[in-house]
Amino acid sequence: MSPMCGNAPPREDEFHFEGPEKKLDISFARVQGQGLRLVPQSVWVEVLKDAKCSILHRESNDRFDAYLLSESSLFIFPDRMVAKTCGQTTLLKLVPHLFVLRELV
Repeated sequence: MSPMCGNAPPREDEFHFEGPEKKLDISFARVQGQGLRLVPQSVWVEVLKDAKCSILHRESNDRFDAYLLSESSLFIFPDRMVAKTCGQTTLLKLVPHLFVLRELV
């Protein structure tokens, strides 16, 4: 590959692989009202510690809450949670928390 074409491979000290993208999408049946959206952000902060990521910012509308995470994104709907991450996150560790939270709302 020619450096003149801009296609030169990265130097050893420039290369950084953040890990594969991961997606966890869980939906719950028979959810009333706001469902998972009733879970306070402070609880999501604690839950996400097990996945090795943290909340950087939150935006909401009338349909869902969107969280910018240190490793990507989290979307909370009344009956559904979608997390898309990369890096060193461990999304499957969220599953037990989700079933507990679902019973609380």
